[in-house]
Amino acid sequence: MLSEGRAGIDNLYFLKDGHLRLELPREVYERVGLVGHPIRDTGRKHMKTRYAIEINLRLPSMVHGKKGFERIVWAFKNVLTSAVTWLFYDFKPKPDAAVSQNEPINGHHPTVKACQLTTKHLEVVAPPLPSYTWTQETPNDAVDNDLGLLEWLDLVALESPRILPGDKVDPFLCQYEIPGSGTARVTKITTLSWRGFIPADWIKKLYLECFWAIQKQGLGWIALSASAFKTEAVDGLEGYVLLTMPSKRTGDHEHESLPRDAGSPSTPASIEYTLWEMTSGSARS
Repeated sequence: MLSEGRAGIDNLYFLKDGHLRLELPREVYERVGLVGHPIRDTGRKHMKTRYAIEINLRLPSMVHGKKGFERIVWAFKNVLTSAVTWLFYDFKPKPDAAVSQNEPINGHHPTVKACQLTTKHLEVVAPPLPSYTWTQETPNDAVDNDLGLLEWLDLVALESPRILPGDKVDPFLCQYEIPGSGTARVTKITTLSWRGFIPADWIKKLYLECFWAIQKQGLGWIALSASAFKTEAVDGLEGYVLLTMPSKRTGDHEHESLPRDAGSPSTPASIEYTLWEMTSGSARS
């Protein structure tokens, strides 16, 4: 569960696997009567203006009548009284969960949102893909090429006309050029997109299914991008892009020889990939 609110400004609440985390401004923290620790924010470096409180609600002492639990109840009844909207994800959903009257969440009158798949087939001008593995010793020009590739993948996600064949935008309005324009070629791609409150485990399974598909069918490449809810004001992970090429070594990761089931795709022994992580307005590869 994740509450509404702006990281570094508003009260933020998180609940996962029985662990409750409260992020509060100093003036609220001093009133709730719960023990926490200072966290970084966008204010002055040496000023402690935000605090985090972490509570394990699955401890045996977290029951009514126990002093520690009653202190939490008092804090929410007397200090943290503002109503907030929550995002809730059920890790064990049932086919009729949206209409069942027996679901505990139904007592709070939730609005059920379904994550619908959107599929699009595009014909775009694609840059040459990297043929090296990025390391600390990778030359700067190769790193620049990686960032240019990341920008191109972002334009694919946005369905920008700048990557379409025959695009003739006035260079005064836009100076973007596809990386490696001399060797770029027109290619067909398919994009799959979901929008919603999606857990990391589901994204992992989706990635592995796509990985095995390109391994078995000899497709060119896959790129997976995910955007996260901003829950940290400083150095928080806001999203990532993962680019994977099919293995060029014969005999590696044979698709049919590994045990799999439809709900839990096998994890290969090794994958060569390029990963970009977006943190607080910057990207690192």
